[in-house]
Amino acid sequence: DRPAFLSLNRGYSFYGKVVYRPSEDELYLQAAKDADIVGRFTAFNALAGHEMLRLLEDPGAVVSSRFADLCAGLLADDALMEEAGGQFLTIFPAVDDERFAHRYRALHDAKKKILAAVGARHADTLLAVYRHAAVLRGGDGYLEDEARAIRRRQRKNTCLAILAARDAPEIHRLLAGQFREAAAATDRLAAFGLILESSAPERLDILAEFCAASAKNPVAWESFLAVVAGSDCDDIVEILRRIESSPAFSVEQAGEQAVGGRAVQ
Repeated sequence: DRPAFLSLNRGYSFYGKVVYRPSEDELYLQAAKDADIVGRFTAFNALAGHEMLRLLEDPGAVVSSRFADLCAGLLADDALMEEAGGQFLTIFPAVDDERFAHRYRALHDAKKKILAAVGARHADTLLAVYRHAAVLRGGDGYLEDEARAIRRRQRKNTCLAILAARDAPEIHRLLAGQFREAAAATDRLAAFGLILESSAPERLDILAEFCAASAKNPVAWESFLAVVAGSDCDDIVEILRRIESSPAFSVEQAGEQAVGGRAVQ
């Protein structure tokens, strides 16, 4: 009998792209059931590309509930997340269709629309997964502990990013809580970046607070600048110019040059 789906390029054994166009039903089944993690990601990535293209072609379209359900289901899959981490849910702001290759704002908006739809439809599930990932402990060995901790932070912060796309007051409180209570720098930077792109009332106060604290340490300062320079908030130019006026800012440094270049742009 014909198989339910084809699992090709298992383990990414072929360094290239397989030209194969299965139906959406096959892709959904593969994303949920393939025993090979590469096959699952390839299927998910193809479905995300289809969804992005559909929203680009019709800006008034709503996000597919089936795709939103898939995203939430994958994040709630403990076995998958323990193996792959939250980066499995990466949705790239790009599509194969040349018509939209350089429509950067439209691509960004389509991705954000997908995240907001997943967050609105599955807020309770995402909050539960977020809290679950925040309290899980690692394995028996030091390296294993570190690897698991990284994957769990990815999972937790992916949930947080999806929830943040809703830009709601209760999510602002969640972001502020993680920013102030984070034990890992990754968690704090992730929360800070999401706060910066939100409409949270205290976002500029947090910016000033974090700027002052980061300026005391060269590594922390570099990380702070990287998050700010990569932000897509509406008042980014004003924020960058404010940072440039800080005594800690030195345009001779490579990291600071990136910030200065973004402000000029």
